[in-house]
Parts: sequence; C-alpha cells; structure tokens
Amino acid sequence: MKAKLPMMALRVVQFSRLAALSPGPVAVAGSTELAALLAAELREGGDASAVTEGPPRGHAAALVWIGPPDLDVLRAAARTETPIVALTEGESVPYVLDTELVRIEPGRGLPVNETAAALARALGPAGPAVAGRLPVLRRAVVSHLVNQSLVRNGLIGAATFLRGPDLPALTLNQAFLTVRMAVAGGRDAQLSALWPELVAVAASGLAFRKVARGLELLPVPRFAVRGGVALGGTWAVAAVLRRRLS
Repeated sequence: MKAKLPMMALRVVQFSRLAALSPGPVAVAGSTELAALLAAELREGGDASAVTEGPPRGHAAALVWIGPPDLDVLRAAARTETPIVALTEGESVPYVLDTELVRIEPGRGLPVNETAAALARALGPAGPAVAGRLPVLRRAVVSHLVNQSLVRNGLIGAATFLRGPDLPALTLNQAFLTVRMAVAGGRDAQLSALWPELVAVAASGLAFRKVARGLELLPVPRFAVRGGVALGGTWAVAAVLRRRLS
C-alpha cells in the first residue's frame, strides 16, 4: 500500500486538473418562450454564460430541447455526440434516449428538478464542472456521483475486498468522488485545497478494512461481508463529503 501511495497521489492530481476543465455551456433550444424560461431557471444563482439559448454553436456540454422536435438540430447534436435531454408531452423524441426524456405536464410549471436529474445522467464526466457553474444542478449531479461510486465500490468490495488490490482501488474511487464533489460544489479541486478530505478518505479506507476483517467471523458469505463493508464505507464517506463540500 505504501509503495502505491505516490502513484495514487499523482493520479488524483491529474484527475483534479481534468475534472475542473470547462466542458462548454448547456444549450437550451426549442419552443422559444419555454426555452427562455427554462434557460433562466437553469442559470439561477450561477454563471449566466454557462447556459446559452438556441441550437448549439460550437462545442456544448449538452443540449436541452423543449417542445416539438426539430430533426435537423437534434441530428446535428447527435452527430457531434452532444448529450441531449428533451422536455416533451409526447412519448419519444428522435435522437434522445428514453432515460433522458422529461415529461411536461399540461398546466404545471417547468420540471426543473427532473431536468436537472436528466442532465446529471446525460452529462457524464462533464457533470461536476457544469454543476460547479450552475448551482441548480448540484444536488442532482452529486446524488448521481454518489450512486455511481456506491455501485462501483460495492462490486469491487464483493469481488476483492481484503485482498491485495482492493484497498487502493476503493480508496482511489473515493478520492475521485471527493474531487468530483468539490468541483460540483464550485470549490477549488486542487490537491492543496482538498488534502484534509483526501487524508480522511485514506484513513477511513484502512479503518473499514479492519472492520471487514473482524466481520469475517460471522456465519455469512465472505463476498457479502466485503461488499457490504465497501458499500457502507463509501456511503459514510459520501455523507461526510456532502456536508463539507456542498
């Protein structure tokens, strides 16, 4: 573990630099009146330049389409691999995954929270940097990051916990989660600013490993103990990080 610490630290430094890179604005297009209203909602309290109105011009982090589809605009976005979220009253929108559809209920306001959740899924690695500029997205992006980390570390723990490669992998995933949550919260993601949180993450990994060793005496399958401790440990770390970095 000690021999791997310098390499892990280097990877965290490299990742923190990449995570903070600006991915471009979110473009909101479609029905002119509704697009303007939604763009204003997404900008609330954030960087106004992080949301543009109209079809994407150049690189965009994502396209949010609202209203009847324009095949030319949607096709162009799909060809450039721009993630698309669509707000619609219909059942489907061309070039948009069903998981990225947000239903508009007649007579109700714009589904801003649902749109934020869909963007958190669609943005992928760019999500934290976009959320850092747009506070409206932060809760949804952080929840998505935590859920991803829980699943990933639970699977790693169930497969390898208490063997040689497991602790660095689990700790590195939690370190990456720390950096992503800091970026999403609009915080400085450099190692010099996050060292207290990263040191605590490393220490918690060692502590939960000791817990898992003690629980191996229980009459339950070993993979269940490993996966459960990895899952619980990651959840506990994420809960603390939410309070410190949000």
